[in-house]
Amino acid sequence: MVDHCILLRHLCVSYGIRKAALSWISLYVTDRQQCIWHAVTQSTHVFIKFGVPQGSILGLLLFVLYTADLVPLIAEHRLHSHLYADDTQVYSWCQPTDVSLLQDNMSRCFNDKWRWMCSNRLQLNALMTEFIWCTPACRRHHVPDLDVQVG
Repeated sequence: MVDHCILLRHLCVSYGIRKAALSWISLYVTDRQQCIWHAVTQSTHVFIKFGVPQGSILGLLLFVLYTADLVPLIAEHRLHSHLYADDTQVYSWCQPTDVSLLQDNMSRCFNDKWRWMCSNRLQLNALMTEFIWCTPACRRHHVPDLDVQVG
């Protein structure tokens, strides 16, 4: 659900894309229409207000640029990230004595990420959000039973 106005502002402010290039991208994402064909029947055309064209390299690039601010936001929490298309992985590691500190840090990061997504008209799917504890098998540490809050 990429908001075209927010996307164009990100491109201008964060990446310095202006004038003709910004105008070209604006024309590429706005005023697009779609309809549905079923057998020989066609629906009316509807203007697409949000999103980038799927299946195009430029659409994928624009989405990545739209969400790129998540990387420094996660890094501010001294955590690491891996983004792939519309999925984000946040990860870190700690000593067994620092588990509660890591849990608090993850919760703060997820809340900041949730606020960032809301302000950019994206949704964080809490039902698809998982928190996984891993521990080396050779150490026999107890895996903590702690909750991480999202949103």
